[in-house]
Amino acid sequence: MDFDFKKTIPQNSRTIIFEKFNDRELPNGENMPNLCTLLKGRNSEEAVNAVSKELLVHSFNEFKEKFDPTVYEKINIGADGQLLGISYSIDSDDGGTPVSLCSHDFYKAVHDIIESKSNSGKNNEDFDYQKLYDALKPESIYKRAKRRRSEAKEFLFNAMKEKKKNNPDGMKKWLRLAQTTFNDVKNEYSGSALRLLPLAIEDSQKIINGRNDGNDTKQIETGAEKAEALPLYSLKWDSNGELKPVKQETTTHNNDKQDDSCTQLVAKNWEKVADSMEEGTVDKNLFMSVYAEQKNMILQTMSTDELQQRVNVMSNIYNVAQQSFFNAIGLLVQKVAGVEQFFRHAGDEKGEVKAGVIIANCTIDDVFENEENVKNFLESLKTSPKERIWFAVLPSASYESVKKNESDNDFEVELDFGDMNINDSDDNTKMSVSIGDINRMTKILKDCGILSFFNFYDPENTSFIAFEEKVLEHYQEETEVIEAKDSVVLAFPNFTVVPKNKCGFESVNGKELCIPPVYIDSAYVAAGIVAATQTEKIQQKKFSKSKIADENPFVHFNLENRENSDKFLANFNPERRLNMRTELKNLVTGKSGIGGFCFRSDTQVKQAFVLTARTLNNKPLYQYITKQYLNFMKDCKVY
Repeated sequence: MDFDFKKTIPQNSRTIIFEKFNDRELPNGENMPNLCTLLKGRNSEEAVNAVSKELLVHSFNEFKEKFDPTVYEKINIGADGQLLGISYSIDSDDGGTPVSLCSHDFYKAVHDIIESKSNSGKNNEDFDYQKLYDALKPESIYKRAKRRRSEAKEFLFNAMKEKKKNNPDGMKKWLRLAQTTFNDVKNEYSGSALRLLPLAIEDSQKIINGRNDGNDTKQIETGAEKAEALPLYSLKWDSNGELKPVKQETTTHNNDKQDDSCTQLVAKNWEKVADSMEEGTVDKNLFMSVYAEQKNMILQTMSTDELQQRVNVMSNIYNVAQQSFFNAIGLLVQKVAGVEQFFRHAGDEKGEVKAGVIIANCTIDDVFENEENVKNFLESLKTSPKERIWFAVLPSASYESVKKNESDNDFEVELDFGDMNINDSDDNTKMSVSIGDINRMTKILKDCGILSFFNFYDPENTSFIAFEEKVLEHYQEETEVIEAKDSVVLAFPNFTVVPKNKCGFESVNGKELCIPPVYIDSAYVAAGIVAATQTEKIQQKKFSKSKIADENPFVHFNLENRENSDKFLANFNPERRLNMRTELKNLVTGKSGIGGFCFRSDTQVKQAFVLTARTLNNKPLYQYITKQYLNFMKDCKVY
């Protein structure tokens, strides 16, 4: 009997990602859902429905909306109401106000860097990272704020004019525009005081610069002492929201009165915006000094020394806070960027994965604590055409650098350290799991017919730049412990977004800050590409229908065929322009090679491509996938 595989089974690419992205408490008092908590106390049908509702996503945008990876900001305000400092953490237990990572300038810049690299064809050393630095410098924040405070005043001024003309429709139009501006500002600063600081610094510096430019001055008294000469001007915002000194006039015109009325009205509305933000999440005095023109004018009564001290203090707070933010988000950014790249490679032209992706949102330790529930859940899906899971992305495995100094005098420490791995770095223990955990997890998944993808984590030593024979030999040694080799895919090398030597940039007051280096786990890219090869719609777009039927069967798809791999290029630039050495290539591709999903980049293509697509027993991926596919048909009794 002949079968049309594609019609018999509607999809063959549903994936589960075992990572924890957010565990914060929701408004209803419960924590963000995760696989393990959802399975407790539910039968198979209830568990499937709960997971589909809470954890299944079809695009990166849906992932962001549902899981909203978050960093928590804590502001420290003194008894006198002055801002003392801002700090960040990715742990909700540390308290603080949630700030959405994916809407932050740093993550947006990382996204843009990946997009630019993909299209540039340049290697990492030749790539220009200036746009990344520009996105993180405060100038962009100040430019946006200037526009908004100018617009708010302009819109309300025009609304007042229309009201005077007795034109309610015209007045409402301008009021709606003003409301949009106020809401935009509220959304940007709610829970994040950090972005206010560059504005306060810049405004203060503008006044200092204006005085140094030699404006007309007068003497004012401060207590019993005569203060320095202060400029004979008031502070006004021009049509661009730029702070400008304006000479004081002795006469008052009607236009000035109307302008003053508008200034008061704008200030009143900015105060409403500040009051609408959650208490303790933003410095109201600082907010009003930046956005309310009347409050801003108070700065002119301060001496130049006082203004300079204000600039210095706020610059220090800003720089310390920025570094705290970068230190907190480094690992989270890499995880989230990995998910984005999975959808980028697995999705259709809209970035959507029809079969869906389950975000477990829990750690491997959580899975082990609830192992029976997880096993039962996965087993219950084995014969479900709609809910069947085929692929899994696991956390990175810890990697002990092979570049350590070796000596004939090396010896083993005789103390009993129990289960403690004295060679793991702090970064590794935060970011990765042990190879023993990978082994245990892959055995669970193999029993359910799921193909597992993982990679090693140690960015500088597992990326393209360090890819050499010693690394592969180390991989081979480390993976000996894995028992389910026929169902496990080791992906390598990892992709570089921001290398370590490109992480420094100059912030306010000439302070050098260090952003976290960013690497993409190759397991996300490999799993995404394999999921894409199993999607009929994507295959039809890349190949003709006849070619799919004849040369590229839906399941039996050989990614090692160069014509096929060229159709499924990775969306990353070639990191090294050196062709792979013969010895290294033979070690990867030979019959006695390590096996795995190996990416390659050389002078021939603008993007990295697939060199090998194998499991750890060095067999082509399609063999395992096809076997599971046929077993599935047999179990479903469709033959």
